[in-house]
Amino acid sequence: MCDRLGTNTGLALLVVLALHTPARAQEAAPARLQRAMDACANGFVDGEAITSASIGVFHAGRSRLAHYGELDPALGNAPTATTVYEIASITKLFTGLLVSHALVEGKLTLDQEVAPLLPEAYDNLAFGGAPVRVRHLLTHTAGLPFQLDAADARERETWGPDLPARLNAVAPDYDEEHFWADLHSVVLTAAPGTNSAYSNVSANLAASVLEHVYEAEFRDLVREKILAPAGMTDTTWELDADQVTRKAPGFGEGGAPVPDTIVKLWGAADGLKSTPADLMRFLRLQLEDPSPAIERSRETLFADASQSLACFWHVERRANDSPRFIYHGGAFGAQNVLLLIPERELGISIVTNRCDAETAGRLFAALEALLAELQPLDAER
Repeated sequence: MCDRLGTNTGLALLVVLALHTPARAQEAAPARLQRAMDACANGFVDGEAITSASIGVFHAGRSRLAHYGELDPALGNAPTATTVYEIASITKLFTGLLVSHALVEGKLTLDQEVAPLLPEAYDNLAFGGAPVRVRHLLTHTAGLPFQLDAADARERETWGPDLPARLNAVAPDYDEEHFWADLHSVVLTAAPGTNSAYSNVSANLAASVLEHVYEAEFRDLVREKILAPAGMTDTTWELDADQVTRKAPGFGEGGAPVPDTIVKLWGAADGLKSTPADLMRFLRLQLEDPSPAIERSRETLFADASQSLACFWHVERRANDSPRFIYHGGAFGAQNVLLLIPERELGISIVTNRCDAETAGRLFAALEALLAELQPLDAER
């Protein structure tokens, strides 16, 4: 999915050499990095399918962020470091990191049963005597469905440009009371941990478990343990008046404008909004924070022939290469991807305010293109 790269030892060497070379040479590495980002953007932002993007690279303590195109071609408004986007399923990484904090603090264990931590009895959260455990929520291996909201599911059966508006119309009617009632109807068909099937239900259950063990609101915990330490002051579920003015308009199929997604339940599966600058702060947190919770969140918890998963992160291991951690978020009017290669102190963020059937493929192609553009820097060791 992502790479032809052997990148960052070259970048690290350039940083060292900068201490012993003239100013012109010190400027060479950032300039080449900028050219790599520009080359990536030239292939990604085509003015039609993709009209804008913000691309960020974090390496060895340095952060570089660049913006391309127009958020709305009719207005000619360029994206900036403080443009606000829906980051959709990237929200799960915050949920997973918060669970990791709970593991490190002794509030939870990976093999702890989930059902006793819920507000009602759920004997159905087991198969053949094998219960759903905390690790299963983090890897989509609990055997839980994508969602429990029947009205939402019915709307998704009919795809069309009005789908985002139709989903928003039914969203306010689905609350935690409905969620807990619907959870009783779940029937597992295999032992938890057997298969991985994408589930927003799992992330929201994780949020409830966290509220139980911390005796605090999930969103408050995310702010306290992740957003505040990282300095991510522009990352939130509910926008204030200033953030509303900076919110990127979303465009879906055929470039049609789409509304923002209404956040349901805990907002643990999706719902966060953030900025390119704050996403770079998240990468810095991931790569520089010495907290054991960071390392714990990247431990592989599930692997089969097709994939490896940590605390929601997808883990890639290739021959003669460092492990990389990837996650993608897709709302109806925005998509983004985060990549970490911790052993190389490298992080990449790409975000756009477009979303159609081809956007994800274009996004991952842009990520690979950026990695390929960075490759010559590594050869300069």
